[in-house]
Amino acid sequence: MDMKITVKVKGEEIQVDPHLLFQRLVTAGNRSCDLSDVFKHELCSFPTALFDSKTVMRLANKSSLANALWTTLSAEFSRPNTEEVRYVLDGGALLHRIPWTKGNTWSSICGQYAHYVKTRYPEVTVVFDGYTDGATTKDCTHARRSSQGIGAKVNFKSNMPLQMKKEDFLSNKDNKQQFVNMLGDCLKSDGNHVRHASGDADVLIVLTAIESAQHHDTVLIGEDIDLLVLLFHHIKDAKNKVFFTTEPKKMSLKPTKCWDITTARSLLGPSLCEHLLFLHAVSGCDTTSRLYGVGKQAVLTKARKDDFLIQQARVFMDQTSSKEEIVKAGERAVVHLYNGKPHESVDVLRLQKFHDKARSSVAVVQPHALPPTSAAVKYHSLRVYLQVQTWMSNTCTLSPDQWGWKSVQGKLVPVLTDLPPAPQELLDIVRCNCKSGCNTARCTCLKNGLECSMACGDCKGVCENCSVFPSDVMEEDVDDESLL
Repeated sequence: MDMKITVKVKGEEIQVDPHLLFQRLVTAGNRSCDLSDVFKHELCSFPTALFDSKTVMRLANKSSLANALWTTLSAEFSRPNTEEVRYVLDGGALLHRIPWTKGNTWSSICGQYAHYVKTRYPEVTVVFDGYTDGATTKDCTHARRSSQGIGAKVNFKSNMPLQMKKEDFLSNKDNKQQFVNMLGDCLKSDGNHVRHASGDADVLIVLTAIESAQHHDTVLIGEDIDLLVLLFHHIKDAKNKVFFTTEPKKMSLKPTKCWDITTARSLLGPSLCEHLLFLHAVSGCDTTSRLYGVGKQAVLTKARKDDFLIQQARVFMDQTSSKEEIVKAGERAVVHLYNGKPHESVDVLRLQKFHDKARSSVAVVQPHALPPTSAAVKYHSLRVYLQVQTWMSNTCTLSPDQWGWKSVQGKLVPVLTDLPPAPQELLDIVRCNCKSGCNTARCTCLKNGLECSMACGDCKGVCENCSVFPSDVMEEDVDDESLL
């Protein structure tokens, strides 16, 4: 699906390179239309500032937020007393801790995990994700991680041997759920506490750690930065300290960072911690896109510098906000992140950025270097709101298909925009369909000052209206042969 970069022209789907499409539409629009109207469209087959392809969101560097927070705090945190502390483990991360060996029985594999947990964490609760058959907003993320395909479903029992690679086995949801159930039973029988989420376990993991902190200092062990962000938001009145750290990596000489969440929250301030969910989601997480050219460090800096982003964040934290309020606040936030003026529309900013780059750059302006359109930001904002509300409550009932997602072949995929790539009058001249040569005004490409391209109907970019005409190629070939 990544390779299907198409645009519909006169009812026909044609493949066009997104950068070529952008340049042709801008050139044609500059000659025949008001550019302020033209730039309300992406001028591309998908919003390139938000997506790598029609189905793949731009991947966020989530760890950069943790690095930015750590640098901002610049504090030496105390470490927990390991004799009195309680532990909460992210079961999803735990699955990747033990290598599997073909031929070992499933019961022996579960026993390895039980031994691993027992020797490291004397008092522990392990929380596992649930892997349901239904569509989820993480379908795109799972598809990216399972780029090699999904393994076959395996019916297995505890005394049966492993006969396939671990990665192939776990890429199948049914296999993963069955193994998690078996492993959970094994850990329980060994005296550990186990919880199973119905879907994504991040919120349950964090709430379990906070619940434990009412009685003991608690350490949450996990790899996902989402857990750190959720801790900053949810922990408010725990009676004891909560720490967050990752599992120490083998052969690593660097000590792992250990976050004292209670102390860190007091240093960052309650307002920033309360709205960190929005700052994380709007700049890209597993279910939202990264904005091209906007890093999490910059987002955090802007939020600490002034209150504008926090004002927009409040709309996303409010369960009663209307879609109109969410879309408006989302666009204001994106304009602010792209250094636009307050209350300036993103479409106006987009055109201004294009003019600035065209004046100052010696290279062609690339579409992803411009802010996304208002139509694309709308659906990005809806997805951000859905994710923020999901993180705020373990019982969020919002339907994804009402908040920036749609179902395609049983999977949830993001809605890109509700506008065509360009105004219809421009789409009609993206390519010509000349039957008798492209050297007259009947050729829509020639008429609009464009060379024909591979997208054109008959000529496919090999005609009189292109830099290299077939006769020129033939003459060059003859000259080369004569030299032989």
